[in-house]
Amino acid sequence: MLHTSFVGNSIGGGVRKMRIVGALGALALVSLQVVSCAEANPSTTPSAEAATPEKTISVQVVQAKEGRMASTLSYTGDVKPRAQVALSAKGMGRIEELSVEVGATVTGGQVIGHIERSSLEAQLRQAEAAVAIARAKLAQMEAGTRAETITQAQGNLDAVREKYEAMLEGGRAETISQAEAVLRVAEGRLAQLEAGATKEQIQQAEAAVRAARNQLYAVQAQADAYLGTRGMPFTEEMKKAQAGASYEQVAIAEARLAELKAGATTEQIVQAQAAVDQARAALEIARKPFTTHDLKQAESAVIAAEQQLKLAERPFTANDFAMARAPIAQAEANVDFVKAQLADTNILSPMDGVVAEKHLSVGALASPQTSILTIISNDQEIALAFEEALAGQVSIGQPVSFSVAAYPTSTFTGTITSVAPTVDPRTRTFAVKVSASDDDGKLKAGMLARVRVNIGERTAAIVVPEQAVTKRGTENTVFTVVDGRARSRRVELGASDGKNVEVKSGLEAGAQIVVGSGTIEGSGNIRDGDAVVVEKQ
Repeated sequence: MLHTSFVGNSIGGGVRKMRIVGALGALALVSLQVVSCAEANPSTTPSAEAATPEKTISVQVVQAKEGRMASTLSYTGDVKPRAQVALSAKGMGRIEELSVEVGATVTGGQVIGHIERSSLEAQLRQAEAAVAIARAKLAQMEAGTRAETITQAQGNLDAVREKYEAMLEGGRAETISQAEAVLRVAEGRLAQLEAGATKEQIQQAEAAVRAARNQLYAVQAQADAYLGTRGMPFTEEMKKAQAGASYEQVAIAEARLAELKAGATTEQIVQAQAAVDQARAALEIARKPFTTHDLKQAESAVIAAEQQLKLAERPFTANDFAMARAPIAQAEANVDFVKAQLADTNILSPMDGVVAEKHLSVGALASPQTSILTIISNDQEIALAFEEALAGQVSIGQPVSFSVAAYPTSTFTGTITSVAPTVDPRTRTFAVKVSASDDDGKLKAGMLARVRVNIGERTAAIVVPEQAVTKRGTENTVFTVVDGRARSRRVELGASDGKNVEVKSGLEAGAQIVVGSGTIEGSGNIRDGDAVVVEKQ
């Protein structure tokens, strides 16, 4: 089988090739030998004998053949990872741990290091303590007031209520009776003063004077007898000292008698009247000891005590509980926030892949703007640029094959996964991406891949070896052998596979094509019209 492909220039230095597989028979090498013999002519002129013989070039030729061919597009492109991520820390801090090196395999979500976190750990402990305090306060509120506090509030209510009820009932009976008795005495005293002393009162007063004097005389006689036995003089002062209280009783009795005989003075009556008024006021107070203001105060005290008891029994409202729960939610949110910050100190692999580059080491200062590692995906792809004329010949899902210089005997397969919907107006190309199958892990990012895309089959194509084509400027030429002479033919080329090339015009099947001269491959040393001799194969 003969493989040919179309040769052309692609943007970026890649070479485009269209493979043509033709069911051609073996190219017959035809050996043509042109022998120039000069007949011996004894009559040759001296001028002919002196002429320089023409140089003849020995060449190898093949015959251009016609056959069926499969066509492929051939492009070059770089092997690239399907995804590449420059990994950086979410926060700022010094790297404390980095457990991977270049070439290490990582999985998505794997912790591969962390930055400093001691301050955040302290903040987390503080935030958790705040949550515990807030929850303890709520638990205390939900437990309610202690029993002794409720008992105390109940006792206070009972006391002020009893006092208030007593105030409503008025004064005590014994207090009223006592006040009435005092009033009667005062009224009697006033009436007596206003009426004057009776005969019986004067007689009683006189009798009291006599009794007081007799008592005084008895005491004096006893004193005289005592002093006489000691031979001491007996004076009036000594008598008074010995008599003592007896003199006073006599004076009181005599004054009382004189008062009764003289009658009450205006001042005494006024005083007695005042005593009566005072006793009456005291009786009124005893009967109604509290004013309206006092009762209002006592009633207010009862109401306050009732409120205190209710507060002790149910000290917190629904709003109080809501306000107590709010700090818990706030503290828990703060804990979650600090935990999130703490989690952000971890350096996580964003995907399955391989560490391609390591930019920072342990101890370096990391930030969201600084790349620590470059991670590439395990899946590889090849980016190609196709001319816009080929837009109708490639599609997603189309299979391809490719090779790389590192493994010249290996052929890799892939699939077109992406075809750009637009053409770049500057280069007149559109982007195509090919997924690369590499189960053995041979491919590495950056390798140059030669990609071949099968686009169909052609028939009746004329094929010649690629080394038979000479490019002069923008023109492609081949040399044919006609009557022992090399004849230049301008041709239009089609597909090529690096060995054979399709001739689209300028050459017919069966033509003898020069593929080499002597030890030189190709026809670069031959000019149009040169005499040639075909080597025998």
